[in-house]
Amino acid sequence: MVTKTVARLSLFTITWPIFVESALQMLLRISDTFMLSKVSDDAVASVGVANQIIMFAVLMFNVIAVGSAVVITQYLGAKRYSEIGRLVSSSIAINFLFGLVVSVLVVGFSGILLDIFGLTPDLFRQAQHFLYIAGGALVVQGVLTAVIAIIQAHGFTRQTMMVTIGMNILNVCGNYLVIYGPFGFPKLGVAGVAMSTTIAQLVGLLVNLLILRKVVGAQIQW
Repeated sequence: MVTKTVARLSLFTITWPIFVESALQMLLRISDTFMLSKVSDDAVASVGVANQIIMFAVLMFNVIAVGSAVVITQYLGAKRYSEIGRLVSSSIAINFLFGLVVSVLVVGFSGILLDIFGLTPDLFRQAQHFLYIAGGALVVQGVLTAVIAIIQAHGFTRQTMMVTIGMNILNVCGNYLVIYGPFGFPKLGVAGVAMSTTIAQLVGLLVNLLILRKVVGAQIQW
């Protein structure tokens, strides 16, 4: 059961954090490319191509998440609070299963997908390594997208914005470690950048789930 706590804010107050949060989600991928540009042109090219596939998958996750948010908002307006817990659980489950399927497809057909772009053998290898990690972690992105949409549907947009800011900071710090290798840290290149982004998203997901439970008051019915 979800509590009756819904943030009552003006349209501008609600929407500007959503805009910032969406921009920061894109920045998460852009920062990977930007930081790799200081090291290798080949790395930038391979990650740039792989991210085209990743962003298409993210777009599909957003469609399901927005649909879920619309339905939850309708139930909130109708004061059918007792049914929102079921909707929240269904939304997360659908995006989890869909994300799992997409992850398997991206990893399993990574070679076929990358062949479309006509990459050189070296670029192909690096892009495929990136897809193995980032593509395999799309299930995390799927659930994260759903949870963010649910929290925002309740009016708590600043919270998701702050979490995404933290994700970007964590990602940049992780990229710095795996790209430049300070303090004896291993230089992992493209694969390391993919792992850094995945870890940042996983931490962001855990924090958002905590917000969903503690701030929104939604009970996930496993």
